[in-house]
Amino acid sequence: EIAGSIRSLEEIKGKKSVPMLVPVVEGIFLSAELKGSDDVVVNVGAGVCVKKPIDDARTLLEARYDEMGQYAKEMQAELEKYSEEVRGIEKEITGALTDKNV
Repeated sequence: EIAGSIRSLEEIKGKKSVPMLVPVVEGIFLSAELKGSDDVVVNVGAGVCVKKPIDDARTLLEARYDEMGQYAKEMQAELEKYSEEVRGIEKEITGALTDKNV
C-alpha cells in the first residue's frame, strides 16, 4: 500500500490536471479532477494535518516503508526463532516416545 502511494505521488507530481477517483466510503468513489499537484495535505498525528510538498510526503512514505520492512525482518527472525524451538521440542517428544517404545 505504501509503495503504491509513493508511485501515485510520483505520477501526479507536477501535473496541471489529473483525473482520479476519490473514495467517499469503502467501495464508493466519486470521479474528480485534481487541479494543481505541487502540495499534499499530510496527517502528522493527533488529528493535525499540514500542507507539504510532494517530495516531502514521498520522503515520509519512504521512511514508513523502510520502517515496515525492518519490522517485517524482525518478525521473520522471531518466527524463525520460535520455529527452531518447536523443532527442538518435537525432537524431545519423539525421543521420549521412542525411549518408551510408543
